[in-house]
Amino acid sequence: MLRALTPVLHFQPVGALIVALLAAQALGLLRLPAVGRIDHALYDVHVRLFAPRGTDPRVVMVDVDERALSEHGRWPWRRAVLAELLQRLVKDGGASLVGLDIVLAETDDSSGLAALDALAQGPLGRTPAFQQALETLRPVLDDDARLAEALRGLPVVLAFHLSDEPGAARAGALPPPLLPDAALGAYLSVLPEWRGHGGNLLRLQQASHWGAGHLNGQFDDDGVLRRAPLLLRHDGALHGALSLVMARQWLGLPATTPVTPAADAPAPQPAAISLVPAEPPLRELRLTAAQGALRVPVDDGARALLPYRYGDNAFQRVSAADVLGGRLPSSLACL
Repeated sequence: MLRALTPVLHFQPVGALIVALLAAQALGLLRLPAVGRIDHALYDVHVRLFAPRGTDPRVVMVDVDERALSEHGRWPWRRAVLAELLQRLVKDGGASLVGLDIVLAETDDSSGLAALDALAQGPLGRTPAFQQALETLRPVLDDDARLAEALRGLPVVLAFHLSDEPGAARAGALPPPLLPDAALGAYLSVLPEWRGHGGNLLRLQQASHWGAGHLNGQFDDDGVLRRAPLLLRHDGALHGALSLVMARQWLGLPATTPVTPAADAPAPQPAAISLVPAEPPLRELRLTAAQGALRVPVDDGARALLPYRYGDNAFQRVSAADVLGGRLPSSLACL
């Protein structure tokens, strides 16, 4: 009997060690590459088998595709064209909320206004007729001003990016943070600090009453994007991902949709965001508003897994050429 039990007694420490290693991996205390690869593979299989199929009727993706480039020229387009695109999406298509996933970091000089200003300050500085003509043309040629005017009256969430590289640059304007450092509590020292940022032109960011969200993703060791950092800390405050900011604004929308706010209409009161539990480790984000509530499970780094199975019919898609050309198909549910 003792001989029969001996192998079992030998295996107990080994089993305990395996359980301890797996627990350390799950808690993020230890990184085991082999276990991580198995975990990634199992998650990929789970997504392929159980992710929702069919087309999500709530979302429409607007593509700047080859047909759009053929009709409206190479990218980037003039800001006046971008302003028209956004206006048509909301006013003609009835979009309730638009996420613009590009960073408008530089001044648009494609209209030639900068060159004319240089002439006005140089060789033609003492030519009254030129000066008068330039001031008459300025509202037409200042594409950034035209886009800023459009943003003031449209439900558009802008985008920016953050960087954790040493010596990263800090350029452009950022929106107000979702949570100030005073509200972070114990999370102030837990969440990593991102040093650099690339934001939008100040005049464009100030024109948007609907905020902005970051575009940062986090790739796993095998180069696959399976999780998104919904909150990133920058200058002692938390900024949200574009998806989180849009969800927050969506919960604050009026009950009647779609909306077409007037040029001077303020954005609706966004949903309040809270970290749950109040002390680390973080387990979920909660967004609450009169429109409803949303719970998003996250890990202790505020990263959410993406239960996303991409396919040609995952979302409704429309070419930007059709939006600008007034050729929106009537089958689109959101537009």
